[in-house]
Amino acid sequence: MERTSTMNSMNTRVWPALKVSGSGCERINERVAVEQPVAIRLNDVDVATLLCSPSDMDALAIGFLVSERYVSGYREVVSVELVEEASVVSVRTVSGRAGRPVDKRSPVVTSGCGGGKISRATLDLGATWCLGAGLKVLATDITIAMKEFTDMSDTFRATGGVHSAALFVDNGFVTFAEDIGRHNAVDKVLGRGQMDEVELSRAVLFTSGRISAEVTLKSAAHRVRVVVSRAAPTSLALDIARHTRVTVVGFARGGRMTVFTHDDRILCNQEDS
Repeated sequence: MERTSTMNSMNTRVWPALKVSGSGCERINERVAVEQPVAIRLNDVDVATLLCSPSDMDALAIGFLVSERYVSGYREVVSVELVEEASVVSVRTVSGRAGRPVDKRSPVVTSGCGGGKISRATLDLGATWCLGAGLKVLATDITIAMKEFTDMSDTFRATGGVHSAALFVDNGFVTFAEDIGRHNAVDKVLGRGQMDEVELSRAVLFTSGRISAEVTLKSAAHRVRVVVSRAAPTSLALDIARHTRVTVVGFARGGRMTVFTHDDRILCNQEDS
């Protein structure tokens, strides 16, 4: 079987960031995981777009195509070609039959747990959104709020099997939700914020999971300017955050945090305000 590999296999990027700790603020270079959209093409027809790490792309394509029953097994495959410049994995089969085509209204399969999806139109629109400056948040307030947020999930303590999200406005949390999917938890708190007429432009979104492209896009769509997590962001999340002016704060734990984008919103001490 013919197999050509030209896809860039680098899974990390260096990102300039602001590290905040008890000793002050420090400019650093942080290494972040790469997340990118990759099209799966079956017999010259695009059948899906995945947000994923750019490694083992041939295996990803075959695994996806078999899992989704486009093919019954690897024995049907004639060739797998990885095309870096087009971010495409092209698969050809013995039958040569085209798959179910994807269009602009079809979802992108995200990197989230539970096979989350966002629309291709939303992914494209993200590059055009831009939030105003607005909100300023004390780093010490984030530290205190993160400790409270971590203790809020009774279901996680009981099962270890859910993610959580919450909206923090001014001096406290106004909504909290849990779900097996971190993206679902984010949707729940943003939806509740909309329903309760929360001033989302003044809200900080806390999430227990990795900050991916989808989480950044959801924040921008709801006009939420600051996203905070104990975990890391991905490269695509940061690219989107830079364009949409969302402030991304990762590794917020133990009195420390790393501000990856638009750090002008995060005040290192009371005097800065």
